[in-house]
Amino acid sequence: MLRYTIICLSIAIITGMGLNILSSLIESRQKELENISKLIISEVNRINILKAEWAFQTQPAKLQKHAENILMMTNPKENQFIKISEVPLRDSAWKMNRGVSNKQLINTNFAKITFLTN
Repeated sequence: MLRYTIICLSIAIITGMGLNILSSLIESRQKELENISKLIISEVNRINILKAEWAFQTQPAKLQKHAENILMMTNPKENQFIKISEVPLRDSAWKMNRGVSNKQLINTNFAKITFLTN
């Protein structure tokens, strides 16, 4: 009977110690989970603030104002437009008026490209 009592007490003590260790591990994991949840909430808030700031900074009126003030960009004026026929064609690129076909021009440019890569 004494042996049975000692065995039961030792099992109860070991079980109690195991449950105590398990309980402390669970509490530490819960604290970690709470800290991670707080970090996630703060990051979500930070992302929302950045989204709002991005929306504010990229307003079309604000961008146009910066383009005019900082980059000195303005809308083009009438005297800045010309007809495409007034633009001189490069002799080396487009020799259509001299009897050179598109195919010959492409072959010539392709030969130059392959020569440069070798």
